[in-house]
Amino acid sequence: PPMHGRIMITEILADPHEGDGDFVELWNGTSDTLDVSGWTVQDQTGEICRITGSVRMLPKSYLACSSDTAIVRMTQGRAYALLRPMLNVHAQQDSVILRASSGFIVDKAPYYRSWHSPVLTSAKGRSLEKRVPESIHSAASGWSTSTDASGSTPGMRNSMDIDLPDNDAGLTASPSPFSVLPGSARHPCVISWRQPFEQAQARMFVLRLDGSVVAELLNGAFIGRQGAVTWDGRHTATDAPLAIGIYIAAMECIDANSNRLVHATCPVVIGQTR
Repeated sequence: PPMHGRIMITEILADPHEGDGDFVELWNGTSDTLDVSGWTVQDQTGEICRITGSVRMLPKSYLACSSDTAIVRMTQGRAYALLRPMLNVHAQQDSVILRASSGFIVDKAPYYRSWHSPVLTSAKGRSLEKRVPESIHSAASGWSTSTDASGSTPGMRNSMDIDLPDNDAGLTASPSPFSVLPGSARHPCVISWRQPFEQAQARMFVLRLDGSVVAELLNGAFIGRQGAVTWDGRHTATDAPLAIGIYIAAMECIDANSNRLVHATCPVVIGQTR
């Protein structure tokens, strides 16, 4: 099966303009060319749509998957794949599952109309994009409305994509300070990691300086050498925004093969709450 956390669903268009079609975009974060022929995309109705023909994804590339041949025009020469039968993502709420041809679940992504920018009166023709392709955290803070002039970015880097810091090891929080306000340019905080194990199980928390836990970001998650999660600055238990101040992100990883354990921490600063 594909390595967990390196092949992800990164963009969903559920309410296209007339003449366009729904699509789900995939990202290949591995260093290999992948044969995705026969892979499937399933929505919450249970409809299973299969990639037709011979389709390969180059390393570090994107692939837009749609049942509508309009995707050829929408991708403008970039990589695409056709799905059969019809993919129809619900415009208000849905859940998309990506499976390899063997049936192995590669990734899952929810879709909520409420995750679009609150300044929009209509999400017509606008896709939801993942802020960081490597992120394994399917939460509202990890997605936002495409800001591309066309309304979406099928087969190419997302308009909302955040560059991860080039750290050698450990944890990095960016931006820091960040804002807990969803409309801010400094929201959310992306906490990225690099760890030495090819495959590991991880836990990640955010703590106050007194050691009390305010947020649980990962709990037994199966991760690769690098990746990221997003944090919206809210308390996990109460869902209330936290106060301005310095917090600590802490992660522990257990090697899936040897049970070796590593720890990493980094400061996370909330600088705006209103």
